[in-house]
Amino acid sequence: MSTLDELDALAARVAPEQPVDPYEGDSSLVRGMRSGTYGAGGQLATLAGAVADKVGAHDFARSARETAHTLRGQAEAAAPLISQFKDVHGLGDFGSYVGGMVGQSLPVAAGALGAAALTG
Repeated sequence: MSTLDELDALAARVAPEQPVDPYEGDSSLVRGMRSGTYGAGGQLATLAGAVADKVGAHDFARSARETAHTLRGQAEAAAPLISQFKDVHGLGDFGSYVGGMVGQSLPVAAGALGAAALTG
């Protein structure tokens, strides 16, 4: 083992890398929209899996459930930093909370409005 390899191993033990937030710097509204989109996709994948199970397409159902699980994880990672009212401690926090809640609602609301427009 070379000296550099030993130093890298020592550094990893002393200061493990912190996970990076891929959405750092995004507004609460944008984070909410992204999280809401992933969440809605997860719900649709869960529904597709349930329907597939009922009609006997068990391989497709398993794949849909795995997709739903992945999307739920992505929704959680993308969630607004202040997503519960109990975490609001001032006006700035309140704005972030409201932005996140509005953002999370937009993907589902847009789908509902689109369906309403198509069906009259």
